[in-house]
Amino acid sequence: MTKRTPAKQQVIKDFSELRPVNERIEMLAAGIYQIVFRGEADEDFRPKKGTQIERAWRMRKLDARQQIAWQTFMDDVTMAAGKSGGVCSPYGEQINKGDGDEFKIPVAYTNDSYRTVEQILMHFLSWRERALLIDLIQDSLRGNSSLQIETIGLVRSGYADKVSARASGVTRIQTLLDRLADYYGV
Repeated sequence: MTKRTPAKQQVIKDFSELRPVNERIEMLAAGIYQIVFRGEADEDFRPKKGTQIERAWRMRKLDARQQIAWQTFMDDVTMAAGKSGGVCSPYGEQINKGDGDEFKIPVAYTNDSYRTVEQILMHFLSWRERALLIDLIQDSLRGNSSLQIETIGLVRSGYADKVSARASGVTRIQTLLDRLADYYGV
């Protein structure tokens, strides 16, 4: 086993000796900030046609991570089920016998997808994010919603002109999808 000698440490006497290191850090930071967002429109993750998510997708404003997060979330929404069908959790015949024979505690059945959607909506997102997500879910499930990206920008940020409202609406959607991606670990 060979013994490694530690690197010789040098004590600086003046902050001017840090200038070359600082310049290298600044050049690296400038290079990072010059990376341009390149939205994608991956056909494998194409959202439902006619929805506002699909509109943002067509404009190439969603990156791969955001597209995967939306697809994963919508898969959970469509797969969510309770005892009597999709996206519900009724009380029914399935019961916990309890400690005594006289009192029976009703138990509801839900699957993992239902619990994931519930966790995201009730505990992970803020109420503003939850409201936007619910609007986007309804838009996706109904397909004929009056929801518009510009309306999202107007209501959430107060922009009155269409271009600014559209940019703000897209940003809100991107941020929400980033949060979903964080939840799913995408």
